[in-house]
Amino acid sequence: MKTIIYVRHNIDWRGMTFEKFMKQPRRFGPGGHIGDNVLVWFKNHNHILDLWNQIFNFGYFEFRAQAKELAETSYRDVSVIRGRDALLKECENPGNAYIVPIDDDDWLAPHLPQVLNDRKAPIVHWTMRETVNSRNTSSFRLPPHWFRSCSFAVTKNLIRKHSRLKTLLSHHVSAGFYLKRIRSRVSVKQVLSVANRTVASVGRMRRRYESIKNRRRGDVREQFKRSMLREAKRLSEKKTCGCDWAIPYMEQNALLHQKLIKCYPTML
Repeated sequence: MKTIIYVRHNIDWRGMTFEKFMKQPRRFGPGGHIGDNVLVWFKNHNHILDLWNQIFNFGYFEFRAQAKELAETSYRDVSVIRGRDALLKECENPGNAYIVPIDDDDWLAPHLPQVLNDRKAPIVHWTMRETVNSRNTSSFRLPPHWFRSCSFAVTKNLIRKHSRLKTLLSHHVSAGFYLKRIRSRVSVKQVLSVANRTVASVGRMRRRYESIKNRRRGDVREQFKRSMLREAKRLSEKKTCGCDWAIPYMEQNALLHQKLIKCYPTML
């Protein structure tokens, strides 16, 4: 069966400007009933883009573009659709196929299509890894009732049968709550994807910033800048990984963070 990679949000990071970023819709889906709280937070704290420029060698949007381009090399030999409109259009096309929802910085194993074709189940989910820091990667064995980020595939036939998935697949947490109720699934123990948590990951930046702010000690912005620089330095170091196919991406990701860092010895 054909495999189609569904990149949830079609963002042109190369062409992004501050004005375009601020005009992005804060909600998506029919009636706008799913809120992207991470995007809302980032837009309400847009001064972080200025702090980024004070710390790093090139801008936030440029970094996201390079992280996206690295990820794209991991699925260049399969069909790719981008954004929810493309998913809706694809579901109208006849025939069945596996749809694999991912974010634009996730990495996929080159043999994923073959694994899916061997299973032939409406839902397939697998072990994923999440890049966290230079010292380790966290591995998640997914129980049968849970789905996480870039760790599952669903067939077009199933999406047609459960039409809410056409919206929910754009937001992996909501998709997970929905899919856990469907029993037609198989689990694969192989590591077939990596969720790449770069220094630019908005969810991690939000947690870092809010944690510093809640301490109420010292200058929040300066502490945040030091924390961001430390995180980038950790991610710039070479890492080990439990799956051979991901090693080149880990190395390129480390190199990308190396190029990002300015020399700020007084901040560390």
